[in-house]
Amino acid sequence: MGRSFVFVRWFRLGGWAAVLSSVALLAACGGGDSTATPTATQQSTGQQSAFDKLVEEAKAEVAADSDVYVRLSGLKDQTLIATEEVLEREFGIKVTLVNDPKGFSEVPIAYIAEHDAGTQDLPILFHNTSGNGMRIGDANGLADIDWVGTFGEEWPVIKDFNQAVEVPRIRGGCLAKHWLTYILIYNTNAFSEADAPRNWKELTDPKFSGKVAAFSTGSPVSYLTFLWGEEETVAFAKALKANGVIFSESGSPGISAMVAGGEALVSTVNVSFAQQQVEKGAPVNWALAEDGLFYLNENICVPKNASHPKLGALIAALWTAAPESMAASIRDSEGFTYAYPFASRGVLLEAMTERGLSPDDFINVGNEEQINEEAGVRTRIAKEAFETLR
Repeated sequence: MGRSFVFVRWFRLGGWAAVLSSVALLAACGGGDSTATPTATQQSTGQQSAFDKLVEEAKAEVAADSDVYVRLSGLKDQTLIATEEVLEREFGIKVTLVNDPKGFSEVPIAYIAEHDAGTQDLPILFHNTSGNGMRIGDANGLADIDWVGTFGEEWPVIKDFNQAVEVPRIRGGCLAKHWLTYILIYNTNAFSEADAPRNWKELTDPKFSGKVAAFSTGSPVSYLTFLWGEEETVAFAKALKANGVIFSESGSPGISAMVAGGEALVSTVNVSFAQQQVEKGAPVNWALAEDGLFYLNENICVPKNASHPKLGALIAALWTAAPESMAASIRDSEGFTYAYPFASRGVLLEAMTERGLSPDDFINVGNEEQINEEAGVRTRIAKEAFETLR
């Protein structure tokens, strides 16, 4: 395939071979219907719908090359297996999905460099916040997909997932994948639920001295600007540093693992990664902060030079807008934490319900103006408070 991603191939193509063989056997025995049901428009006109046309084009892409790469940090391999099973059962598309994981900060750098080099064979999907998606879009690196025109008749809720992308100019390439919400995570071997931190400012309490992990970049502390203002947020970051914070450059996946392993005992991470540790049986729990809640949307996007662009669009739409009867196995595997008024699913919604909270109780910090403001505050925190940038 001409890619440099082969280091991940052995696991998916070797270790999961038995699973994939089982899927193929089920298909051969009539375990799935590969023929999509004709839409009302198709039945009345005898013409192929935009949805069915895209499915046929995705099949042709896979027929030419059935090993397909995605670029999704922290994604469970079982999620790729579940996606493969649904694609084969529902659409007759037999594909092997392989992850080329990169951290959030690496994704735009990689795609922009590849796009500028004219690379035509890129991983078909990435997930990221609108800020990084905007960087790729501004470099002319995003696909331009008619999401509603292609998928709207089959899966009408896709319009809402497209509109939920906070930056309008990148909506052609992206759908909102889930609410990105930062919560307080703690090690249950060190703290009971009663003793664990319940609010942001409690992280500066001496009882947590030397136990709190933080991103060295200044995020997500920087998002507290929209709750407290810039000066109070920078002061909070300085207090964290004075309390012996443990710095990490690995983001939510790495910090979640640090808390699970006892290297740090308390932190704030994306709820998805905290919940993954819970589901693994790690000594971890998490809570919504009582002194301020914020969110931004994490998007799933198709790059302009994707190796299989039609398949990329189909998977993005499948993950976000397909009905539970079709996509529940994927969402259950990944633990997607949707909490949208129009499509509420997942563990975050359960925690919100327990607290009597609705989406209106969260501050949206992801529009373009806020993205630019947060980037400046994040740099200031890293330089002035955390002193991780010189």
